[in-house]
Amino acid sequence: MSETENEDNRSSMKCNMQPPDLNNFSCYEDFKDRVMLWKIITDHKPIKLGPLLANALPNVSKLFRNKLATSLLKKHSATELYVTNGLDLVIKYLDEKLGKSKVLSEITAFESIYHYKRQPDQGIVPYISEFDLRLNTCAAAGLKLPDSVAAYILLLSAHLNATQIELLKGLIDVSKENKADNLY
Repeated sequence: MSETENEDNRSSMKCNMQPPDLNNFSCYEDFKDRVMLWKIITDHKPIKLGPLLANALPNVSKLFRNKLATSLLKKHSATELYVTNGLDLVIKYLDEKLGKSKVLSEITAFESIYHYKRQPDQGIVPYISEFDLRLNTCAAAGLKLPDSVAAYILLLSAHLNATQIELLKGLIDVSKENKADNLY
């Protein structure tokens, strides 16, 4: 079987996966990102997406408010959600109930990177990987830190000893890297 035939077979496969479960996420923004991904890849008809997501919302949640699904259905009936933009109605409702303001999103993202410290038993690669995730979260919240500031925060929170810092400074030509926008 040729490569194009394999691609045709894969693209014709149905993807009727269920919407994400809100209780599997620690923040609403991550859940919303997964819902948008689900919307793109699912083969469910657009008219069904609103009711499917509404039906998947939990009524009991330790992190998010209880009776979320019930309160959604008090505001929007099942037939109101059974329209092409029904998913948008559910997302708008969830944004009102669980979403953060832009300022709060920025503050939360910055706080996450500001308070992040490398643990004594944590390797440098996992530390930088987690730092990158937090830095990308800041950027997604609209808070783009200059590379020089990100590099400085990374060094400060790495808990390097004085010798390690001096060795690192000796390896990096700061002025050259900063001009090339490669400091971080």
